Amino acid sequence: MISLATLRAPKIWNMAIFDLLATFMFSMIIHSLLWFYPLDMKNKDKRTIFQYIMSSILIFIMFLGLGIIFHRIFNIKSGLSAHLGFNDTPVR
Repeated sequence: MISLATLRAPKIWNMAIFDLLATFMFSMIIHSLLWFYPLDMKNKDKRTIFQYIMSSILIFIMFLGLGIIFHRIFNIKSGLSAHLGFNDTPVR
């Protein structure tokens, strides 16, 4: 049986790839719900691929920011927070 520690072992810039992929998948689910079912938009055909890409990137960055806030609140030392200077975890 695969443990969570085994899944979090592969890292890129001291951040677990598993966590980044989970954040990306969750942000794409939220983005798809917002993009394909807008509340008050009648002319969805006028939207461009550039708007699609930019909104998905911004939602992903928003979730990374929320992750930083929650890690800070619960005093969890993470790789991204170390890169930003919020904790003293060694940056590789």
